[in-house]
Amino acid sequence: MYQIFNFLIDSNIPLPELPEFHDGSARYTFEMARKDVMDNNMDWLHHWRQPDGEISMSVARSGNGYCLRFPTLADFYIPLQGDHIFCTASPEIPEETIRHLLLDQVIPRITGQKSHIILHASSVEIDGRVVAFLGEAGQGKSTLAGSLHNRGYHLVGDDSLLVQKRDFDVYCIPGYCGLRLYSDTATILENTPRRWEQVAHYSSKKRLILHRSPPGEIRPKPLAAIFVIRPFADNGNKHIDISPLSGADVLMQVLKHALVLNPFEPHMPGNIFLAIGAIARSNLAFYTLAYPHKLDLLPVIHEAIFRHLDSSKRKSGTLE
Repeated sequence: MYQIFNFLIDSNIPLPELPEFHDGSARYTFEMARKDVMDNNMDWLHHWRQPDGEISMSVARSGNGYCLRFPTLADFYIPLQGDHIFCTASPEIPEETIRHLLLDQVIPRITGQKSHIILHASSVEIDGRVVAFLGEAGQGKSTLAGSLHNRGYHLVGDDSLLVQKRDFDVYCIPGYCGLRLYSDTATILENTPRRWEQVAHYSSKKRLILHRSPPGEIRPKPLAAIFVIRPFADNGNKHIDISPLSGADVLMQVLKHALVLNPFEPHMPGNIFLAIGAIARSNLAFYTLAYPHKLDLLPVIHEAIFRHLDSSKRKSGTLE
């Protein structure tokens, strides 16, 4: 068994990205199925598309479960009853591709379907509190988190983050502690020993597992701020824009970047809005962030982020 978020998963294939467990009760069970276990009478609910319009992922509902399909790669079947995940794929699809889809797409979305808030975010720990970066693919979340890690700040996670409110504070826990970067941006990790691993056979991205935490050491940490990265209008200047975010804008941004399996399930909108509303009413600071995507400007961007974190601490009275 392995830990992902604060749950255990029992798997019939190795999951080396995750810390291994030998005791406990598994929330999820994963099985590479020898034959198709799905009901072929499926109602396709939603398609996620790449910028060029090509379908990257689809979700369907059958009489007894959901199918999450990654065209030409694999199908994942999740029965309505229980937390057993089956996968069917062609024999030529390598195991690392199956693991990537399971850990970075399927389990975060299934967990989000259970009314947990799972954000598509990269995150680092700064002065004992976590800072998360939200944004569309290609906006630089992983690069920014990796560059802060290179300065000595602890990388919490990349790509998915579970967040939950406790009293007036918000806590978070990553799916696992790793970083996915293209080779041209991996140069930001000059102070980190290289342990690059292939993410998937169809992608040139590499995964760096930075901390394989011992069992039980992955625990919720306080979340200090969320920065929503928005596209930068490159007009030749080096201006970095950080603006506070509040009210309905917070709700919309968190909802936009929340991972779920089926956003059209009848119970989902109400449950998600209640959970997000509770987070929006917490002491968590929200900002939008726009900056030039130039590696040599990352130290300047870091300092701008630090100034806003310091300001938010003073306003909330938590600065020691």
